[in-house]
Amino acid sequence: MTAPEPRLCARPGCTRHAHPDGNLCGHDVWQLGRHLTSVADLVDELDTARYGATASIWPPGGAGTGEAPLPFDPRAEDAEHDLHLVLDLWAARLEDDGAGQRPGATAALAGWLYERRYWLAARDDAAAAYAAIAGAVKGVTRVVDRPPEKRYTGTCSCGQQLYARAGDDTVSCARCSTPHDTAEARRRLGAQLDGQLMTGAEIARLAQYFGHIAERERARNLIKVWAARGLLAAHGHKPGGDPLYPFGETLQLLLTRKGDRVLPSVSAGAVSPEPGRR
Repeated sequence: MTAPEPRLCARPGCTRHAHPDGNLCGHDVWQLGRHLTSVADLVDELDTARYGATASIWPPGGAGTGEAPLPFDPRAEDAEHDLHLVLDLWAARLEDDGAGQRPGATAALAGWLYERRYWLAARDDAAAAYAAIAGAVKGVTRVVDRPPEKRYTGTCSCGQQLYARAGDDTVSCARCSTPHDTAEARRRLGAQLDGQLMTGAEIARLAQYFGHIAERERARNLIKVWAARGLLAAHGHKPGGDPLYPFGETLQLLLTRKGDRVLPSVSAGAVSPEPGRR
């Protein structure tokens, strides 16, 4: 009896052979798993992007002060909504196939689908599932990795929040038309943020948001390493257990030990590199 001809992966453009028990190739099943396992961290990053410092600041003994809130980013809300709809759709289809009851939260849905990724890959519409999930995850990644066109710069004396494009020297208040020097406004904002306590992920996100660093994920990992080595001490924890660090002190450590070009401090002063480091 002649062995059946190997089937190609169902994803358009893929020339690999499909997994014997599914319609996607082994590489695409692996990639699907990577997309799904990235969702939990992406959802955390979306919270920072959506609510900014009002959600991330957690000083000792109380809730966030909200003295210098960052903007609400509507792209984050839309991206998570789209991601949740996609994950829930494919989880519902697997639920109908008898895969068990799907959870409700976005990160939990991703974990549930990850555990059933081979089941998903065996469906006749596996290629559509792959394209939808990969596209939704990439959409979220674009939001958390790219700052909005206009960045929050500070607050006018009338109370209106100020937004300026990168490179703008001045910004006019949308309410009272008062002109503001963007560098000075950002220095004032930095002084307010300097002592605020945040998680490593939030510090990395805000440091990238303000243009102090380019690689958010590397900065986040460095903060974890320094904390483990005792170079950075936690100043309390969030209710979920995440350690909290002073934003200004941690940013200075990033700029002086990371090996990057040293940029002005978030406060009025400047950061000096460690001796022997560039």
